[in-house]
Amino acid sequence: MKQFIRILSAALVLALVLGATQAMALTGGTPPAQAPARATEQPPVQTEAPVQATEQPPVQTEAPAQSSGITITGVTRDGYGDVSVTWDGGTAPYRLAYYAVDGADSTLWNAVTGITGKSGVINELLPNFGYVVAVVDANGEYDSYTLEPNDKKFTALGKMRLTMTLRQTVKKSASTVKQFSAANILQSVQGSGNQYGATIKLADYRSKEPLLFTFRMGVTLPDGEPIIFYVNRMTLPKGSADSFAYWNFFDFVDLWNNIMVAKGEIPTGTYTYYICLDDSLVASSSFTVVD
Repeated sequence: MKQFIRILSAALVLALVLGATQAMALTGGTPPAQAPARATEQPPVQTEAPVQATEQPPVQTEAPAQSSGITITGVTRDGYGDVSVTWDGGTAPYRLAYYAVDGADSTLWNAVTGITGKSGVINELLPNFGYVVAVVDANGEYDSYTLEPNDKKFTALGKMRLTMTLRQTVKKSASTVKQFSAANILQSVQGSGNQYGATIKLADYRSKEPLLFTFRMGVTLPDGEPIIFYVNRMTLPKGSADSFAYWNFFDFVDLWNNIMVAKGEIPTGTYTYYICLDDSLVASSSFTVVD
């Protein structure tokens, strides 16, 4: 049975969490309304850059059995890619959870806990994937809704180009590599001190006015399940430039940690890396992890 898991970090990046083992059938809910146009003011979400979680993951709890005590009344993805959920019935406190539709054995994550009202927002969903969103009350009753993927491309800033080069730092010596080793990544998660990430550049943007947006990064595992590891609200100044976003070395430590606690291993095969802005996909690139 799939397990519910609590997100630990107060920042927007996903924390270390415990994984699940089997898919749970979730049904019900009301179809969402049409996603609204971009808001004219900043939505009520955190704005600080995400940080790596340092807390230890909690003990898993069994997924509840669905009942008629709680009903989802609306699910809406807004122009920033945030997903708002409303519901009736049930007993506070509530929690919002989700899992990806794609993937052979998708993990069920708790996004928001301790909700006293009857609405909540999930902001760590990649917009180009489908998810099952669930509301769970204090008595373990829940209802759920399947959120369809948003397949549109982000074009507001022109045709931006993504360049990603795999990098590793081993014994403080940095180098470029063509692929990663699962065994080496596992050692880094266990505290070897080595780092495995990438040089990432998103280039050529043009903006006629200052733009507030949400920047998301994630990957799909070899089995197709998406894992998000970076969420941040940013403001882009008016104008144009060669470099929209650039990291000389982005350490994928949060990604590897999330995969380990969800799967218990670093799967080998082809991964696809995604950059999304607001509710749309911008660019993607693939890399390989071998034994």
